[in-house]
Amino acid sequence: MNVRKSLNLVLEHYQKRNLKKAEDICRKILKNQSDNIDALHFLGIICFELGDNDYAIHCIKKVLELDPYFADAYNNLGNIFQKINQRSEAILYYQKALQINPELAQTYYNLGLIFQEEGKLDDAIHNYQRALQLRFNTPGLYNNLGLALHDKGKIEEAIKCYQSALHLNPDYTDAHYNLGNAFKEQGSLEEAVLCYQKALQINPNYTAAYNNLGNAFQDQGKYDEAITYYKKALLLNPDFSEAYFNLGNALREQQNLNEAII
Repeated sequence: MNVRKSLNLVLEHYQKRNLKKAEDICRKILKNQSDNIDALHFLGIICFELGDNDYAIHCIKKVLELDPYFADAYNNLGNIFQKINQRSEAILYYQKALQINPELAQTYYNLGLIFQEEGKLDDAIHNYQRALQLRFNTPGLYNNLGLALHDKGKIEEAIKCYQSALHLNPDYTDAHYNLGNAFKEQGSLEEAVLCYQKALQINPNYTAAYNNLGNAFQDQGKYDEAITYYKKALLLNPDFSEAYFNLGNALREQQNLNEAII
């Protein structure tokens, strides 16, 4: 067996999402060379994507026994623990990866996601900014950095991040929605309306955007428009309690007390 050619074939199948074929080739390589680091690492990644987390962890830990300085393996082990919601272990492995290779931009981004989920916004912002310094310029990074800055009350900085996300991907609905929220909080209601409307042009089933568009109209005293959008939100999600509450407020403002009580 030509191992290098086989590994190239694994990569080819993996890129084409033929994961079972890629897995089979890895196992054939390991049957002849049980300590082949590349095959073990590939097999760990593939098993993770196939949902076999335990075996994925087994493979990648074996890789690290063979090569304790394999930074990408630590990163991928972190990915697995992040996916199964074992954040402390994920953080540990991401940090080990960065100790070995401080230029792993994706790892900084992954750390940022965990810290943001845990409400550790300063740590999240630090890691997102470090990823940006390493040219990891993705729409998702800018959007998540914007959310973290927004939660810190840094609205102008958040707006710039959402706009950067939209520069890279003009059809990024969440970034339009989040930009609308930032403009609304800033009191720029007309800009907020345009952002929510753009999000809804892209995704007409974006329930939260209908609700917040209603809020923006209500803040402008445009109760008919607000009511229309609250009702659209409720058509999509009849259990949306916030939209019911907002609808009731708008109806009361119109002195429509009977409907407001219903």
